[in-house]
Amino acid sequence: MFPHKWPKSAFVAGNAVLDFLNTVDAHGRSVDQDRLTSYASALAWGEAADLIDSAEFKRIADTASSAPADSEQALNDLVQWREAVYRVFEAIVRNEAPPADDWKTVETSIKKAISSALLSRDKVGATSWKTPPAITDLTTIPQRLALGLHELLASDLVAKIKQCEGCTWLFIDTSKNHRRRWCSMATCGNRAKAQRHYQVKATAE
Repeated sequence: MFPHKWPKSAFVAGNAVLDFLNTVDAHGRSVDQDRLTSYASALAWGEAADLIDSAEFKRIADTASSAPADSEQALNDLVQWREAVYRVFEAIVRNEAPPADDWKTVETSIKKAISSALLSRDKVGATSWKTPPAITDLTTIPQRLALGLHELLASDLVAKIKQCEGCTWLFIDTSKNHRRRWCSMATCGNRAKAQRHYQVKATAE
């Protein structure tokens, strides 16, 4: 467990929202495998994922330290949102209808995020919803995640989302032949290789 530091191996999905859904240990989604062990963990994740910058990190951390009960509730809300969104994508990957309650959670969070966001245009004219610069508080991370979720659901990347064959993590398969099977070759890929080697060896004996 790493409550304040997130290594590169925690960011393998190809999308910040999916990486957030993967903040549970790669071999299950039980409480004792949750890596968001505190609001500080969530805040550190946001900075490591480039969802917030260092100045925003400091401002939000100051807010959280002055309101521990609010930050604890914010963490609980984030975890509940994460699990609802995970179930939605898990259903999408399986070509099933997402659970109605979870889909409603997605819809509500996106509507709420957009209601206080600004419509922004980049240099080539593409538009997207952005958090107003003046707003940096306990709502910043959930709002940006919800806006990112809106962009992901509206994109053609949804059809490329897969679930690792070795764990519960989700990722976007951008490989040329669209045959990526693992969240990471360094973890689940190598475990699968080792297991196949063991099985071949055991059969030979």
